Amino acid sequence: MPASIPTFVAVLLILAGSAAIPASACRLYSEEEVARGREDALRRMQAKVLALTDEADLVFVGYLQKLTHHDMTVDADSASPTVMRAHQASFLHPTEIKGKYPTGLALGFRTNQTRVVVNCQSNIRDSLPTVKDVGQTFLVYAKEGRILRVSRIPEQLLMDGRQEAELLRNSP
Repeated sequence: MPASIPTFVAVLLILAGSAAIPASACRLYSEEEVARGREDALRRMQAKVLALTDEADLVFVGYLQKLTHHDMTVDADSASPTVMRAHQASFLHPTEIKGKYPTGLALGFRTNQTRVVVNCQSNIRDSLPTVKDVGQTFLVYAKEGRILRVSRIPEQLLMDGRQEAELLRNSP
């Protein structure tokens, strides 16, 4: 086992042990506090989505037809090289919201394969398609041919899982 792995684990344990845990993490919240928290989170998300829409030059709903990628090593000679994955995504049947999606245009994005995220909050830009998402429909934000974010649009079902559970709870 390389020496860097135990060192990495030790650093993670130190970080986790020394992290300041807010007193509110262990308390129970009232229904009103939970509702207020959800409303605040929704307002923050809406503001981020609107800001991202302003930044993007292309926003559309489309069917992910194809997603390809290739890996490249950055700083290969360094002690800790970075592996970047360059992706190309093609979409069908676009319904444009902002800008014009040229038929057959492959949009690109890169992901860092050596990046480890240790965070409790998500980044709106961390939502990108994967190979298993081919065949799904997405809301796509892009700028200058690069995907900024995607948001999967699920198939419309007669009932989703929550509605089914509610039906089962309320049935005799």
